[in-house]
Amino acid sequence: MASETLLGLLGHTESCLALIRAGPIASCDYRTAHMEDPAIAVEVTSHYARIAIATGWPIPTVILELLTCHVMDANPACTELAEWLEATGLLDLPPQANSH
Repeated sequence: MASETLLGLLGHTESCLALIRAGPIASCDYRTAHMEDPAIAVEVTSHYARIAIATGWPIPTVILELLTCHVMDANPACTELAEWLEATGLLDLPPQANSH
């Protein structure tokens, strides 16, 4: 399960977190945080990168696509994270992203 801090960043309210703590839920009342915010992309990708390193599971494609969009926009933090992920073998950057 994602950390409560991460879920809060994504827009989950305290009532959502209470439902999540209680067990599996089908839906909640959260409003998705602005995924166009590069800080959200960095935090979410970092979360999944830690899981990938610890378990060997791949980072979800949708998360990598979100990060790559910010890399293509030349966001420095996202570019640095993407380059680190590429060096660790967790991400294959498109050729044009490598030129930034």
